[in-house]
Amino acid sequence: MAQTKKPLSSRMFRLVAGLVFCWMLLLNCLTPYLADDYTFAYAFDTGERLHSLPQLISSLVFHYHEWSGRVIVKFFAQGFTMFPKLLFNVCNAGMFMALGLVLYKLAVGRRSQKADWLVLALIYAALWEISPVFGQTNLWMCGACNYLWATVGCCAFLLPWRYYLQQPFASTARMAAGMALAGLLAGWLSENTSAGMLVCLVLAGAVVFKRERRLPAWMATGLAGALVGFALLITARGNFNRASGFSDYDPVRHALFCLPEYAQRLCPAPAVFLCDFVFAALLCPAGCCKS
Repeated sequence: MAQTKKPLSSRMFRLVAGLVFCWMLLLNCLTPYLADDYTFAYAFDTGERLHSLPQLISSLVFHYHEWSGRVIVKFFAQGFTMFPKLLFNVCNAGMFMALGLVLYKLAVGRRSQKADWLVLALIYAALWEISPVFGQTNLWMCGACNYLWATVGCCAFLLPWRYYLQQPFASTARMAAGMALAGLLAGWLSENTSAGMLVCLVLAGAVVFKRERRLPAWMATGLAGALVGFALLITARGNFNRASGFSDYDPVRHALFCLPEYAQRLCPAPAVFLCDFVFAALLCPAGCCKS
């Protein structure tokens, strides 16, 4: 009986992911270029239409020094403008599908080899339900590169930590070097998302250090790389140039002014709480529910 159920569950798992990919591909095809998509089609330094990689890199260097440190996500946002939009549509649909799969692996870890399609479906349903301004963050090209792609990158970088907390594994020199580079890129993605990722890394590192009195080499290099990437993101000269145009900006007053909006986002509808409860119950290992 178990041998017949497992293939069925696996097929259902792939079917859910495939249906989500097709649905997102359709929505992306129905979403035209908007707003900054047109601006990003031109080099920031020369104003010329982008058509080559050296031109793109020169544009990003100018952007880093004059406007923002988000050059990693801007590489994709500007790079896609040099190709037919169908390429972005396919890649972005795959990225949304990947977000659900990465969140699934973060949730279940190595607890079970079973492909639980219902859990995956609930993850995608939650993403559809609670994502703020879904179209701007998941369909609009510039918005998706800044938010969806950055989220996938940061969450994917957390996977080795998730696996190690559950079951330690040996570290290699190649993995340590790779995690340093991956950490650099993940920390350089987005101010808010990368900051949240860093908090998770520090907490996971503290748990491992308390348990083993040391950090594996890959974990140390990954954290160091992420910190360097985040520093490059935050200390970009373009951030200070942009801030200089708002001399009367008061961060405390702005936070108080936006507090009602933040509270509203943190208080979802009762139906969302119900979905969260069901979701947590499904993810709860059978052993931890026993007395």
